[in-house]
Amino acid sequence: MSALVDESLPEATGPVGRPAGHARLTGAVFLIGIAVALPLGMLGVNAFLRFSENRRLAEFPRVELLLRDPKAFVHGLEAYVSDHFALRPLLIGSIGYVKWKLAVGASPQVIVGRDDWMFHACAGCLEDSLGVAQPRTDVLQTWTTGFAERARWMNARRTKMVVLLVPKKEAVYPEYLPAWARGSGGSTHVGHLLDAVRGSELDLLYPLAQLRAKKTAGKLYYKFDSHLTMLGGKEAAEILLRHLHERYGMPFMPAAFQVTPKYATTGPTGDRLDLGVLQGIPWLGETDYGIVPVGGRATTIKALPDTRVAGGVTSKNDPSLPTLLMYCDSFGASLVPFLAEHFRRAVFINVWARGEMVQQFPVRWIEEEQPDFLVYERWEAGLSTPVINPDEVRRAGASLR
Repeated sequence: MSALVDESLPEATGPVGRPAGHARLTGAVFLIGIAVALPLGMLGVNAFLRFSENRRLAEFPRVELLLRDPKAFVHGLEAYVSDHFALRPLLIGSIGYVKWKLAVGASPQVIVGRDDWMFHACAGCLEDSLGVAQPRTDVLQTWTTGFAERARWMNARRTKMVVLLVPKKEAVYPEYLPAWARGSGGSTHVGHLLDAVRGSELDLLYPLAQLRAKKTAGKLYYKFDSHLTMLGGKEAAEILLRHLHERYGMPFMPAAFQVTPKYATTGPTGDRLDLGVLQGIPWLGETDYGIVPVGGRATTIKALPDTRVAGGVTSKNDPSLPTLLMYCDSFGASLVPFLAEHFRRAVFINVWARGEMVQQFPVRWIEEEQPDFLVYERWEAGLSTPVINPDEVRRAGASLR
């Protein structure tokens, strides 16, 4: 076994390194799920569960298909009956719950760790947690070159750009990973990127050490979701604001907040806790936080004029404050209310919600807003996606070298 993994741990097999013994539990778990679901279904519990899945269920086939293509109609009917079987939610939920309690992921995308914590088994996540990640040279090149071009293009417009990489949950809370998913190696995908940009003009903020130091304040990530809690969003926002203050002299006065624990079944985006959904138990809930500034909020928020784009615009009546444009993914949602208080105008656009904008660098809003600061936020796992610049950014970036 590799020296990067504790010799006392069970040997990992399969594409995500799960112990081989877990596969033997499948039959037993299925029988337990049936045993749990049948009596509950007979009692009518199925109707009261708010169940959701991470895919669209099959619809009833069109009647005219019966005459045109009887075989396709039958296949469609089978899919419909399978998806809408009365005990389906209970069966999926029962099996998912039992597997969860046995520390087994019910989906290849879920790793169940200590104290019932769940982690996302994304592409490259296990390599990172084991510390054996190899550089993705082609993708890494697009990040180093692409963001250098973006920074030069932004500097020519007198806009300061910061790339904020939000650490994965397991990087901040490695102690809750199962033993087989923890290694002693130090090679990670984000580490390769940090090495590649060290000494360059790119301002890249990866606040892993700072977030680890803030864990004593409370739970920064959900147990049953990949995202930051609202408390985690507050801490990450303050780290970013301090960075802007220390590097660029942006005014920053830490605010006082009233923090109230609350029970939540949805995250900052309003969606059900994603890892619970993947595990088949979407009704799970846990402690989150209601956080408001002492004295109340001084900002107003409205939707973007372009309804095809996910995001919002905040404003504050203080001409002395700078302006912000933030391109983000779903991890930016918990930062928004805390960043907004420090800018007279801030525009937040979720580029992840529009698939074609994930790799691209939309210049439209930069030219319209002409912000003082551009924050490009991405979840650490997004490093697997290459970046692409428009021709005007590439040309400008090359001419300004």
